[in-house]
Amino acid sequence: MPRILFVEDEQALLDTVQRFFSREGFDVYTARSLSETMETYNRYAPDVVILDVMLNEGPEPERDGFDVCRALRNADYDGPVIFVTARTSEQDKLAGFELGADDYVTKPFSLAELKARVTAVLRRAGGA
Repeated sequence: MPRILFVEDEQALLDTVQRFFSREGFDVYTARSLSETMETYNRYAPDVVILDVMLNEGPEPERDGFDVCRALRNADYDGPVIFVTARTSEQDKLAGFELGADDYVTKPFSLAELKARVTAVLRRAGGA
């Protein structure tokens, strides 16, 4: 089963995405902050990371998803990263891609579309 690490500070969205992908046959691990992300990454070696840009409500609100992506890349994670965010400016999108994002999805999004994007990046990465 493909392993997803979903990083999101909004608990309701975290729970919804986790339930959906679990029902779709994925192993889903979650984190709400940079420190939780790195701990979960080191423990479970995800195949894909879905990452919110604005992590305002977690235990480290001064860190955003760009910081988390940077930390993952510095830890030699070379798998797919999909940003999910309400930030829609071209500057934010370009920043995400410059950090190594494979996709950038704006909120609100459909779970079916997110699954299609996850499946596509995993296929390109050779993991599905």
